[in-house]
Amino acid sequence: MRHNKKGISPLIATVLVIGFTIVLGALVFKWGGDLFKKTTEETGKSSDLKMTCTQGLSMLEVKLEDIKDGTTSAKALVIDNKNNIKIQGFKFRAYFPDGTSSTVTLAKRQISGMGYSTIIPTELDKRSIDAYGISSDLVIIKGTAPAIAPADFAKIGILPILDVDGDGTPEPPCENEFVAEI
Repeated sequence: MRHNKKGISPLIATVLVIGFTIVLGALVFKWGGDLFKKTTEETGKSSDLKMTCTQGLSMLEVKLEDIKDGTTSAKALVIDNKNNIKIQGFKFRAYFPDGTSSTVTLAKRQISGMGYSTIIPTELDKRSIDAYGISSDLVIIKGTAPAIAPADFAKIGILPILDVDGDGTPEPPCENEFVAEI
């Protein structure tokens, strides 16, 4: 009597199951390794940013100085970076006398016309000083239109923006804030 063999042999089935298991295991290990690597890189970058913001910017000085231009008196926001870290820019926060605050952009009125130009600097190198006159020409942009005059707030908070890993992409602003009283 002749048997009709229409299935695969148990040996071939076992080899196929083992092969699929190995491939599946390799995929899981690759995915797990990539996930672990990505998580450790993000955690490392986050901790580097926090360390740089707290310890690396320890010598950043922020103050308001009285300045006089002829008969006009105003205040100058002076940011003195005495650290070995390049600051990419700043996020500003205005604090009002009632204790509330708002994230704002400082802007200066352009000489011609009624437009406003942002004065957030690009790159503040070691030991460079950037001063901005806080006078009637300086306003705070909240959204798309000027909203607040400098006399309306009690102090300015400055949050530095850094590029910790040097890839040219700024990180989120530092959590520690440098405050200048008006």
